[in-house]
Amino acid sequence: MLSATAPTQDNGRQAQLTPMQVFLLLAVLVAALALRLYNNNWDDYQHAHPDERWIVMVAGDMHMPHHL
Repeated sequence: MLSATAPTQDNGRQAQLTPMQVFLLLAVLVAALALRLYNNNWDDYQHAHPDERWIVMVAGDMHMPHHL
C-alpha cells in the first residue's frame, strides 16, 4: 500500500495522510500530466516550443563582425 507522511506536528508525531488524501493527490498529479501532454501541438510540429522558434530566428540573424 502507498504510504506518505506529512511534516511533523508540534507534539513530535508525524501526521499520516489518509488513503483518500493520497488518492486525491495522485488524481491531481495525473490530471495535470494529462493536460500538459495531451494535444501538444504548439507550432504545427515544426519546433518543440515557441521559445525555441524565437531562438532559431534570432540565431539566424546573428553574424560575425567584419572588424574587431
